[in-house]
Amino acid sequence: HELACFHWCLLNVRPELRTSHRYVRLATVCHKRAVGLVGMDAVLNRGSSSWGAHMQRYIKGVSIPTPAGEHTFVGATAIVAADTPAAAEMTGHKKAVGPTTKSCCRGCHCRQDGDPPPHRSPNSFLAGLPTWKRYCPGRNTNFTLRSSADLKAYLQKLQDVNAGRSTAKDLTMWKQLMGINDFLGSMWTWPCYPVFTGCPQDIMHVLFEGIARQLLGAAAYVMITHWDVNPEDLVLAIKRHATAQGISRAEYPYVNSSRLKRLGEGTKGSLPRGDCDFPGTAIQLAHMILDVEQIWSHLIPAQEKRSLTWQLLLYESKVANLMWRRHFDTDSLLALDKAIWIHDKLWLGNKFTSHLWKPKNHYLSHVPLDILRWGPPRSYWCTPFEHENQYTKRAVSHGNYSNVVMSAAEAKALSVALDVEGDGGCR
Repeated sequence: HELACFHWCLLNVRPELRTSHRYVRLATVCHKRAVGLVGMDAVLNRGSSSWGAHMQRYIKGVSIPTPAGEHTFVGATAIVAADTPAAAEMTGHKKAVGPTTKSCCRGCHCRQDGDPPPHRSPNSFLAGLPTWKRYCPGRNTNFTLRSSADLKAYLQKLQDVNAGRSTAKDLTMWKQLMGINDFLGSMWTWPCYPVFTGCPQDIMHVLFEGIARQLLGAAAYVMITHWDVNPEDLVLAIKRHATAQGISRAEYPYVNSSRLKRLGEGTKGSLPRGDCDFPGTAIQLAHMILDVEQIWSHLIPAQEKRSLTWQLLLYESKVANLMWRRHFDTDSLLALDKAIWIHDKLWLGNKFTSHLWKPKNHYLSHVPLDILRWGPPRSYWCTPFEHENQYTKRAVSHGNYSNVVMSAAEAKALSVALDVEGDGGCR
């Protein structure tokens, strides 16, 4: 199970209605192999119970009983929260970045072919907006955002093939250059869904599970092998910080002896390994990068406090703390964009991290523009949805598989009923 679509109701419906199967439902449950057999379009749009079918009905209006009586409401999907492979599979973009991938971002025409690859550069999309450029001195936009112009170009290519001015092979090569498998992804028929901007970058996978995990691993390697920091002190500092702040130790990463030994293993040139990482769940890594200055600062030798590696770690902590906000204004959004720009320059200018740059580092530059469109990223990050997905998978796996949708709905209805009955105390 790698894709789950959840039905959310923004109305204050009475508890007895909330727990009924008419309103507590899981719209889409499927095995991954089903996606490969019938395609994502069939999973999302075919059949009366598919997510796309629900969207077509909701936009026409559905009758819902509320405390004020029966009312008709309309609704639609405006935004999709997903990691990179799932988002690409739904939107029609390339799922993985490999040797033959030319355009490696679903949000812009960011190229990874060339020497050096164009995506290995700081980038600011706010600097490309006419009314924001004056507030972004020294920053620039290096890539063109995807837009309806891409679809018009695709239609022209189709007409050229139909008229004999081009071949189907030429069209396939052009799509490869654009980083596209299918220009009309599975969601293009959904009402109100913005095809080019409706799936913003998810900071859980891009920052906490991706960039932060790798940078913490690289920084730990540098501290152990180049700054003579005792490996055991790295772990002890985490425990001491949690205790001092009165926070559960489980909120921060655990590092066992084998993982601790691995943190000290490098590659040629006494550099961090290309696959270096720091252990922990997404939320543990989030808390770690948010508090890294308080946790590790006392371990850093005085002469290394101004090193690129430590300054980079501090800037990544600043980026994380800015993204953690629940509200943004112009000043905080510009501060985030500037922090990401400096963070990326430090990453590329540091010999210990420049070789670790990956497409996720570029994806980070999209976040300020996504915030301008959709608000704080914690409102649409994948953390709560992955928790819900795990709950759904457990409910299904504990059933007899005769009706997986019913098993999932029953478990969800029971959870809601217990929460309502005990106000959260009966879990």
